[in-house]
Amino acid sequence: MPDFACGDSALSLRLESATIRTNRFMSGQVRGGGTRAPHAESKASAGLHAVAGALTQYARRKGVRNTWTERQSRKNPYLVYWIEASVYHPRHRGSYREMGFHYGDLLYRHGFRLPPQSPTAVKFGRQSETEVRRVFPQILEEIRGFAEACRSSYDELLSFVLMIGVEEKSFKCSIFATVDDRHVIFGRNYDFFYKYKDYTESSLTVPDGGYSSIGHSDVFIGKEDGVNEKMLAIGMTFVGPVLVRPGINFPIVVRYVLDRCSNVKQAIQSLRKIRYSTTNNYLLADASGDLAVVEASPRMVNIRTPSADSGYIACTNHFVTKKMLEMEDLSLRSSDSLRRYYSIGKGIRQVNGRLGHKQAEKILSDNLGGVCSHRSDLRMGTLWSFIADLREQRVTTAEGHPCRTEYREDLRLRRLAA
Repeated sequence: MPDFACGDSALSLRLESATIRTNRFMSGQVRGGGTRAPHAESKASAGLHAVAGALTQYARRKGVRNTWTERQSRKNPYLVYWIEASVYHPRHRGSYREMGFHYGDLLYRHGFRLPPQSPTAVKFGRQSETEVRRVFPQILEEIRGFAEACRSSYDELLSFVLMIGVEEKSFKCSIFATVDDRHVIFGRNYDFFYKYKDYTESSLTVPDGGYSSIGHSDVFIGKEDGVNEKMLAIGMTFVGPVLVRPGINFPIVVRYVLDRCSNVKQAIQSLRKIRYSTTNNYLLADASGDLAVVEASPRMVNIRTPSADSGYIACTNHFVTKKMLEMEDLSLRSSDSLRRYYSIGKGIRQVNGRLGHKQAEKILSDNLGGVCSHRSDLRMGTLWSFIADLREQRVTTAEGHPCRTEYREDLRLRRLAA
């Protein structure tokens, strides 16, 4: 799988053999004997396209084929094959400034150029910087190092990073966590437009003065889910906002929890105090069996915990707590959010809440309930699936639709601790 390392002082690059897997599913009618390239239904960022180009260029130079292409079946003109390679696996180690600089340098040398940001975006970034500096000043050093390495303006890169999730309105994700006398299972599917597969990453991050973690993302700074060395897991889901204002967005929130928090209680204490720019659920779980969902919006934050007899908690793309509904724009709610939410609960109850990895895989691979997403009409679906048994310290990831992609164990945190 593509892999590159950002070391403490010098940038070392390594590429393991890339395993190309073929996933096959119906993606809607293809007319005229041709194929359709994935397209952006939301306002896609040119900056992310630039990252994808740099990573793809790097992979090509190392002998890896395109990461995400589409082919039409000769026998069935309505059947499309998505050919996907493993996601990129960067390793970041050192001070925050060093980690940003080394990764920015790698991308710059392989073609990345940050496009100009609008004056409105730059203003929003500057207004948000104050809250980021109060909560997580280390990440500003990473942004500064990245900007320096890729010859970009710090203000423009800052605005690009802090605007992620502010304009997009189409995230679709499903997360759950369960606890019994043997296991604490965290399971998560990340669903988004297929075009974003080109820049999905599974990163090992080892920051000076912070906790090491494995995190997954489709942005180059920040994370959307992950687990750290203390076996604290977090994942986010998008909720339609009624309000956007300067503050901290979800990629920075998730990265903050992974880097700076050791358990659910500490994470909750921190997340209660943040001024948010985006509206999201954050599901938290740790090895002790503490589970919670932080329902967060720019105006209000609520903590939701499992009912006394359930032993599990879940979130999709809506708020559950009644008082938080005034913070959700129902017109933006994913049409299948409730269906996925109830399907997860049904799957957990069917095994009386006693889940191991195999049972978690089955729930996350559920097509009928929409948990494993194949929205060919929207060119959207599950980009990766992630399971962590926090007591056994076992992490597995399916880099594609879990119904058709094998889960593989991720040993990076274990190797780091050995």
